[in-house]
Amino acid sequence: MKKYINLLILSCCLLFLAQSCISNNEMSTEPPPDPQVALSTATITLPPTPTEILITPTLTQISPLNGQVKVVSLNLREGPGTIHDILGNYPNGTGIVIMSQTPNGEWVKVKTNDDKTGWMYRSLLKIDGDWQTLPVEENQEDLMVTGKIVDSTGLPINDITIACLQIVNEVEKRTDAVSGTDGSFYAYLPSNSTGIWSVQVVGVGCGSSIASDACDYSGYFENYGQELVEIPQIEPIVFIYQE
Repeated sequence: MKKYINLLILSCCLLFLAQSCISNNEMSTEPPPDPQVALSTATITLPPTPTEILITPTLTQISPLNGQVKVVSLNLREGPGTIHDILGNYPNGTGIVIMSQTPNGEWVKVKTNDDKTGWMYRSLLKIDGDWQTLPVEENQEDLMVTGKIVDSTGLPINDITIACLQIVNEVEKRTDAVSGTDGSFYAYLPSNSTGIWSVQVVGVGCGSSIASDACDYSGYFENYGQELVEIPQIEPIVFIYQE
């Protein structure tokens, strides 16, 4: 028993000596420093913003056509009709520039080599190129007599010549028009035109749908192919062909 007590006393002494060897400085209880986040100095390059491309539509320019007078002489007129004033007369072979056409292509607007602008009858010209590509232009200052040629079923008839006539003080004024493939015709009168005009069927072309191989026809036009129109015209004329 005495031996056991001595061992206990010895253990306590050893424990006391061990604690006395520890430095009087207190152990640090501060938390570890916060981790440092290294900020990158690299520059981030964003892809360039695409530039908006504006596409401007290109307007198609219709170039004028060159041409020449192909008859002995041809009048240049102020408007697209034989009643309009004559601006000049040009001999065979005279070069011109063709700029536009009337709706059915009968008349074309031209510029001459002496710098005059007016209208000539298309079929009396030699045109270098396709005249059907020319822009359509109407003389805004003119009065117009218009109508259509059809058969009894309503189908259009082409190549029919129409005359617009007026006689004042025994002086006759006349201008002609020819029906196109859709049967329509357009006759242009000067802006100072007034009164009653007679509109008549006066010819059938060999290229008409009602013409035979012998260049004649067997039917007739209602009302003798004649109508009276007061200028300015209110409604288009319709000429009906009966077999």
